[in-house]
Amino acid sequence: MVNLDVAKKWIKTGIDPSAMSPNSIKEIEINSEIVGYAKKNNDNKIIVFQNKCSHMGDPLRISNQKIICPTHGWTYTTDGENVNICELGLRRLDSKTEQNELFIEIPTKPLNLTKGHPSHPL
Repeated sequence: MVNLDVAKKWIKTGIDPSAMSPNSIKEIEINSEIVGYAKKNNDNKIIVFQNKCSHMGDPLRISNQKIICPTHGWTYTTDGENVNICELGLRRLDSKTEQNELFIEIPTKPLNLTKGHPSHPL
């Protein structure tokens, strides 16, 4: 299991950003685990999100061009914005492209899911 909260290093994703269509999104799978999502914007820039719901840290999935948390139904746009509570979007991961290969940088600090957590009906 890949622990995104321990070591900070560049990880090769196996994704070639030049092969992605604008507004497409791809799962980033490392060691058989989906650790994030890469999206290519209309301006051909890549943004990467961690595969953790900002509500409780549960894994996400892609459905109908949206990113969904199956646990409580929180929904995110493919730009990482939360459609349920706007201030709790998805955590972005640093990324870089070298020789048509996407790399992501693993966070050094755990994602704090309780500090400043707004009240909600769930």
